[in-house]
Amino acid sequence: MMPFKKILPTICVVFLICANSPALTVALKPDKNPGAMAEERGRLEDFLSSRLGVVCKVVVPMSAAVIHTGLDAGTIDVAFVSATDLLIVENKYSAKFLANVLVDGSATYRSLWLVRAEDPAIAIADLRGHKIAFSSRTSTSGYIVPMRGLYLQGFLRPGQQAEEFFGAGNVVFSTGYVGAVELLLRGDVRAAAVSDYVYHKDKHLNSDQKSRLRVLAEAGRVPVHVLAASGATPQELLSQFLGAILELNHADHAALRDAVFGGEITTVRDVEAHEQLKNALIELKILE
Repeated sequence: MMPFKKILPTICVVFLICANSPALTVALKPDKNPGAMAEERGRLEDFLSSRLGVVCKVVVPMSAAVIHTGLDAGTIDVAFVSATDLLIVENKYSAKFLANVLVDGSATYRSLWLVRAEDPAIAIADLRGHKIAFSSRTSTSGYIVPMRGLYLQGFLRPGQQAEEFFGAGNVVFSTGYVGAVELLLRGDVRAAAVSDYVYHKDKHLNSDQKSRLRVLAEAGRVPVHVLAASGATPQELLSQFLGAILELNHADHAALRDAVFGGEITTVRDVEAHEQLKNALIELKILE
């Protein structure tokens, strides 16, 4: 039998690993400045850990796909994701709706087509045959809603690809809102599809960048981001988490709430907006 003195260090190491392992892991979708997100992560970790009395970890995975599989496997307990992500994980995995975020009191915001300030274009029709940038293939406001807008306005038939309107080789998928705008500012594309808050708020672009841009047209309404929960996470833990998150609505914590989530948190789901988005996902064959 191994002497107790030799076993003790091993026991201590295992205990420390377990003690420092997060009891709850929250994932944030990577859609803005990584440096700012690092600061916000730390503040949210401290807040949640103090309220739940357990170690909470806030992570920023590299892609939505990582979040989807993490929610399914239970390695991610809660994720702040787009409504598109929610509909995908509800359809394909065991994840579920937990809470909705309101932006300026609304459960929806707008998708915009931006052009450079000096561009003579006056309507979407003027972009026919020109190079444009979508924010990413998974972006609700930067791809899915703008594509459905093209269907609804008759520029494309449901099922047709964007290049059939903009031209072969003229559709670029960026790595996010800022990346799409940077392509536009450099003159690499004529227009970019992004969320309205990218242009109207101060989280993504500076005043100089915004002064060099203008809104060409609205592309459609977009459901605000949501909190999705893993089906593998104990309900008791999720209830404690939800109580802590709703506490962020108090005036003392609103600054942290807005920095991370962008607005008031509610447990009421905008079913109609999500149903409309689901129809768009089916038209784009993202959902079957």
